Amino acid sequence: MRTHYRQLSVTTELQLNTLENMQKSIKSKKANGDSIKLPQDKLDRAMLDAYDLMQRCLLDTTFIALGDTALCLKEGRALDCSQLEFGIVKKEITPVVLSTLKDWVKGVFDNNGFSYTFEGVPVSFTYITRNYHFFKYPDVKLYMPEFYRIANPFNNYWKARYLVR
Repeated sequence: MRTHYRQLSVTTELQLNTLENMQKSIKSKKANGDSIKLPQDKLDRAMLDAYDLMQRCLLDTTFIALGDTALCLKEGRALDCSQLEFGIVKKEITPVVLSTLKDWVKGVFDNNGFSYTFEGVPVSFTYITRNYHFFKYPDVKLYMPEFYRIANPFNNYWKARYLVR
């Protein structure tokens, strides 16, 4: 029993190290102006995985696509981003929801959100603590079989996207 637990903790530690290294690599490539091209099918599966995760936590009607993910949805084109970014209003993260997330997500959790990788695609969720007018009545966009929410009006969000927290 102890050996099994030790193997799990070593595996989890390796997964976290891999995730952190991948995120550092993405940040350094973004800083250098390089773009990371992920395969379309992996991005699509990661998008569906994120939606499935939100359904399991009963947050599928409240989470919002952010960053380049939201831009792709807004423009109605296939995903071509280096990572998937989403936001969840912090007050929606109850102890039960957090417990469910930790059961299903093998990633890094902190006070600002959580992140994980799905088939090599980095997925990050940010906890939104402030009230932004562009998230009050989000626009809904269809991507593959699911509906995703994006900021409304999108142009106001896009100008302030780096300030959202």
